Amino acid sequence: MHYLMLRNIEALRAFDAADWTRRGEQEGVGAIVLCDIPAMMGEHDASHREEIEEWKRARHDG
Repeated sequence: MHYLMLRNIEALRAFDAADWTRRGEQEGVGAIVLCDIPAMMGEHDASHREEIEEWKRARHDG
């Protein structure tokens, strides 16, 4: 697992139950709740995996 991902997971583990309902604004996204962050991280990683697979297919087909 990527070093920065591990650091993010460590940071998320440090929050207590009450923290997970904290709200904020993320530039380019808008209003978010802390509990949304793990799913957003997963979606972000999945989009990169798909980009890599597309690159590999194009390279193989090209």
